[in-house]
Amino acid sequence: MNDKVLRDDVAKMLGFVNKFAVGIKYDVFNIYLVNDLAGKLFIQTFQQFYPYIERVREDYKGFYKDYEELVYKLEEIRYGKKQDPSLQNLEIEKNSYEYYHFPKDFGKYLFTIFKA
Repeated sequence: MNDKVLRDDVAKMLGFVNKFAVGIKYDVFNIYLVNDLAGKLFIQTFQQFYPYIERVREDYKGFYKDYEELVYKLEEIRYGKKQDPSLQNLEIEKNSYEYYHFPKDFGKYLFTIFKA
């Protein structure tokens, strides 16, 4: 990425996503609800920007680790696969929440509510 403005925008976006992943890690947000609403998008975004993340990690290995762990958990929930060897013993439990199912347009509905 040669464009400095684009690089800054990507860094901000990934920073926000990483903060959101920290919220999921500490049970501020329910991972099953997030999976239903946008799990596939979190995974696709991570895969799309992984070359950028690798380049940033040349300077500091810990950048976006929480986001990466979230993606591994979402992949496990969605597809039943564990890719990261450090997460082999990971147990994902449904707390008191059940696995929520929302209508197809629910994400769009939430977006319009929070946009205002």
